[in-house]
Amino acid sequence: MRLVGNLVIFCVLLTSALSQNIKQILIQRYTAVTSALQQRNMGGIEAILAPDYRAIAKSGKTAGRDKILKQFDFQAKSMTNLTWPRTIQTLKLEKGLAIATVSGHLSAYTRHKPARHLELIATTKDTWKKDLKGTWLLESSQLIESKMLLDGKPFSGARH
Repeated sequence: MRLVGNLVIFCVLLTSALSQNIKQILIQRYTAVTSALQQRNMGGIEAILAPDYRAIAKSGKTAGRDKILKQFDFQAKSMTNLTWPRTIQTLKLEKGLAIATVSGHLSAYTRHKPARHLELIATTKDTWKKDLKGTWLLESSQLIESKMLLDGKPFSGARH
């Protein structure tokens, strides 16, 4: 009986260690997205998004990889002094996928004068999968909640 108990404890510790390892890898992937945006390197973002990547809005509306890459390209060209720290709140490993609940706070300034401070504070449910080479790729991002600020005031993002 003691052997079974020790085996269970070992399995729990192994799973926890694996989860922590994957969490660190995903944090590196998120950091790489931020670096690519800062350097206006869309190839760096393409390398992280799965070919079938999709972004899912709170409404359920989806946008594919190509549309998201165009949006990132526009943002990279339009913003400066960009930071985007993220925190993985939860991580669940399931059927070869890593499902992370992630909070992030994007902060940047517009390139046009006068510069405006733009912030996006959001929580997403991100699903990651490994490709054939064993690299974690972002398969989907589902927006759970978000708030946009322009110069510290709520902003809808709609152009007036």
